[in-house]
Order: sequence, then structure tokens, then C-alpha cells
Amino acid sequence: MTALLLVTAVAAYLQPARYEAQVKILVRGDRVDSAVTPGAIPASISAEVTDQDLQSEVLVFKSRDLLREAVVACGVEAPKRLWSPVSRLVGTPSVNRVDVVGDAVLFLERAVDVEVVKKSHVLAVVYRDEDPDRAECVIASLSSAYQDKHLQLQRPAGALEFFQREAAGYGHALSELQERRAEFSREAGAASPQLQAELKVRQLQETEAALVGTRTSIAELSQRIAALNESLESSPARQTTQIRTADNAQLMEQLQSSLLSLELKRTGLLSKYEPTYRLVQDVEAQVAQTRSAIAQARQTPVRDETTDNDPTHEWLRAELTQASAELATLRARERSLARMAGTYRRETRDLAERSLQHEDLLRRLKVDEENYLLYLRKQEEARISEALDRQHISNIVVTEPVNVPAAPQSYRAIVLLIGFLCSIAGSLLIAVVVDGWDATLRTPDEVRRFLDLPVLATLSKVDG
Repeated sequence: MTALLLVTAVAAYLQPARYEAQVKILVRGDRVDSAVTPGAIPASISAEVTDQDLQSEVLVFKSRDLLREAVVACGVEAPKRLWSPVSRLVGTPSVNRVDVVGDAVLFLERAVDVEVVKKSHVLAVVYRDEDPDRAECVIASLSSAYQDKHLQLQRPAGALEFFQREAAGYGHALSELQERRAEFSREAGAASPQLQAELKVRQLQETEAALVGTRTSIAELSQRIAALNESLESSPARQTTQIRTADNAQLMEQLQSSLLSLELKRTGLLSKYEPTYRLVQDVEAQVAQTRSAIAQARQTPVRDETTDNDPTHEWLRAELTQASAELATLRARERSLARMAGTYRRETRDLAERSLQHEDLLRRLKVDEENYLLYLRKQEEARISEALDRQHISNIVVTEPVNVPAAPQSYRAIVLLIGFLCSIAGSLLIAVVVDGWDATLRTPDEVRRFLDLPVLATLSKVDG
């Protein structure tokens, strides 16, 4: 017990007095930044501070990069050790460690105490050091670095640059699409190819309807022409209007005159020659022929017939002529309508393709415009967040600044009290252990129970 008290006294004497620097930070949810999401509707973020949020803030406060900044800024050094674990094993002194800053960071990680005050959203940070200025420097450095770290973690880094770059890209693409749309309208000659396509379809339908009507008229007219030709073939071209019969007076007069001349000639010859004379016989023959001709002329009188055009035939021919001319007109109109229908069909097909291109252009224009407006809105949100960061407006508020008491705190009395209590408890424990390990057998019953054999005789010690 005396040795334990002596060790406690030495430990209490070697216990240095330390200055306790502390700061209190309030974690709140007043500032709620929009989440960086690909959608136009921002994700809902709760402004309520939970226990998980507080524990996360504790871990952020004790992150090693912040501790390293405090070590470098305040010159914190780890306590010197005389013996390392290796030297204790091999019995040789340890060499100086190279990573002095790393050791100091590990020491500061254990020395800085960050706790969440019960039933609150306040973080209490405590650090004890022999040097009051260094204790204050460590807490101030950690507090400042923690606030900057919290602002960095409040939103993704580079969000504003990303949104500016994306907005500029979509703005450039939007300008190009607008120029293409204007050029498309100038080439098409109208603002809406869809309207032109509808007009061309209507014209095509009207032309095709007229073409069908024309072809129907041509078929009907062809049948009518065939019927007119058939009727015209069976109808006579002219008809007899008057018939007159009479003798041919001029011919009869000539024949009578010839007959009279021949008879006079025959009479003159008979007066000179015999009837058998050749000249007389020739004249007789001519007289006979002339009389025969006169008789034949009287038997076949002259017939005078008067004819005129048939009105039915003339009407059929006129109708056929008119129908043929009308058929030629209809055929010419059919060819013209067929060409127009083909032209309208090609134009409709071209306009349909241009309409699809125009619709695709409008869709791309609408998508790019929506994306451009989306990134402009997100760019403005990111700009507002950066402006809030520059003003150090965050959910972290130092409610109690760094506080270092004027007098250091010493734990020597507590160490002495603990050592005294430990020595008393150790002494009692040793007594109980020693008493429990006493193996002396004093009575016959103890011997019988220990050996499990009957005791035949006992000897008692007689004094004197």
C-alpha cells in the first residue's frame, strides 16, 4: 500500500497544469440549398437537423486535414516517448520518428474532445494544453477550418462553373437551331411546312377528284361516240325529194332532123340510081338506124330526180363532230390533271419530309430551350449559394467564441484521491487473496473432507 501511495504521489506531482480552451457551435437547418440533380424539379431536402447530421458534423470537425492545418498553424507537437513498443521488446532506445506532423495529428485527434450537448444541436469542443496561447490557437484554427469545410461540403465543388459551361453550350446550340429554323423558313417560303403540306394535300385531293370526273366523262363520251358512229353508218347521207320523167326533146329534134335529111338524100338518089345501088342502100340503112334510135328514145324518156341531205344523218354527224372535239378536250384535260396530280403528289411528299425535318428541328429547339432555361436557373441557384458562401452564411454558428480561462486546471488532488482509494482497494484485495490461498488443515473434519478418508487418531499439541 505504501508503494502504491508513493507511485500515486509521484504521478500527481508530474501531472501538469493545463489550460482548457473550448468553443460551442450551433448546427441549424436555416439554409437549404437546392440539390444538384439532372431534373428540372429539385429534390426535397429536409431542414430539420437529425442526430445523424450532428454525428456527421462531429466527424467533419475531427477530420485529419483540419487537424493537420491546426498542427501546422499552431506548432502542436506530440508528447515525447522514451521507449517505443519495439524498444520495450528488444531493450534498446527508440530512434526519433520521422513523421512528426503525423504523430502530432494523431495526438491532437485524441486530445480534441467534440461532444454533442444533450437535447440540443450544439457541439462543444474542448482542448487542453499547457500553453494557453497554443490551446486558443488550436481551437480557433479548428473552428475556422471547420466552417470553411462545412461550406465546401454544403454543395458540390465546381457546380457554378459546370452550370455556366452547360448553359453556354446549350445557348450556343439554341442559337444555331434558331438560325437553322429561320433559314428553313426562308427556303420553304413559309413559316409552317405543315400548313403548306395540308394545302398541297387538299389541292391533290381536288385534282384527283377532277381527274376521276374527267376520266368518267371520257368513258361516257367514248360510249356516246361509238353509238353515234353506229347510227351514222346505218343512216343514209341523202334522200330523194322530187322525181320527173320526160322525153329528150333535143335528142328527138336532132334525130328527126337527121331522119329528114336522110330521106331527102335517099329520094334524090332514087331519082338518079336504082334501089339496088350501093349508095342508095347505105342511105336506106342510115334511115333505118335513125328511125330505130328515135323509137328507142321514145321508149326511154329522161328521168329527173332531185335529192337533199338527210337531217338525221346531218344531226348525227354534227353530234359526232362535237363529241369528238369534246373528247379531245377531255383527253387534254385528263393529261393536264394527271401531270398536276403527279406534281402535287411529289410536292406533298417533299413537304411531308420537310415537315418531319421541321418538327424534328422544333423538338430539338424545344429540348435545348428547356435545358438552357434549366441550366440558367441552376446556374443562378449555384451563384446564390456561392454568394452565401462568400458571406459565410451557413448552418454553422459559433454561439460561444473561443474561451480560455485565466488559471490552468490541475488534476493533482483528483489523482491523489484516486491513488489513495486504489491503494486501499488493492490492500483489501491482497488480503482476501492471501487468506483464500491458506491450505492449512486444522480440524479432523477438515482432514476427512479434504482426503475423503476416515480419521483414526488425532494428536494434539501440548504446550510445555
